[in-house]
Amino acid sequence: MVYKEIEWKNYKGVLLPLTAQHQSVNLSKKEQNELLKKSGVHLIKWVNEWDNPLPTNYWYVIKDSFGGLAELKSNMRNQVRKGLKLCEVRKIDADFLLKNGYLIYKNAHIHYQQKSNSPIKMPTEESFKNIYKKIATVSEFWGVFEKESNQFIAFAENVIRDRGVVYGSMKFDPAYLKLYPSYSLIHTMNQYYLEDCKMRYVSDGPRALSHETQIQDMLIRKFNFRKAYCKLNLAFSPFLEFTVSIFYPFRNIVYSINQKHFKELSVVLKMAEIVKNDGK
Repeated sequence: MVYKEIEWKNYKGVLLPLTAQHQSVNLSKKEQNELLKKSGVHLIKWVNEWDNPLPTNYWYVIKDSFGGLAELKSNMRNQVRKGLKLCEVRKIDADFLLKNGYLIYKNAHIHYQQKSNSPIKMPTEESFKNIYKKIATVSEFWGVFEKESNQFIAFAENVIRDRGVVYGSMKFDPAYLKLYPSYSLIHTMNQYYLEDCKMRYVSDGPRALSHETQIQDMLIRKFNFRKAYCKLNLAFSPFLEFTVSIFYPFRNIVYSINQKHFKELSVVLKMAEIVKNDGK
């Protein structure tokens, strides 16, 4: 739907503006209530005050300059060089990904489940194709190939809005991780978007709240990404506002419960806590 000349998307029950991350959105209380009613959702989420010089409790992990291999620490330079020596990174189109990417997607999915001690649930080729068909019109795709055999071993999808690049999911076949495909992929994309295309920034998205993630810490430590602080804003329906008010005093207990519905509630409570703390 479109509201205030902004396209909004319902993502898992949360209404989000489909704008570039650096574009501020402002909604009055009246507009929040109107949008809640029109959309039928219980929660609207948006940000403003992008790249605030003062730290806040919400941020996006971005990189807005590229210094080549020289900007990396010695050990990282060696690992990136190994990756570039053993792997070729290049753009691919959606058709190639849909025809050739399922095995990588499946193996990466299983590897993640094994590492997280989750029950092994085999993703189907149909689900893989449905996911990437949906985003094909708005995404760019990259592939990583083992140079010696030209074997397709990894892929990534990115979205560009107003010269800001959001790195989406990256999938790596675990059998080829010793070739450093992630380092060669990230380095090559950083160079392409920041140096060659002169984009504003590349981004790994906002602060992760729903699960533990090491990728953002790795990007900051190893590739000189940084935190672009901003202000998180939320608008609740009366039902969700009441629910949050009931559970908020017991949020630390909710955070510790490892069940699907409580995990979903935990994310809402964490966001409410961020908004409250940044409003002090």
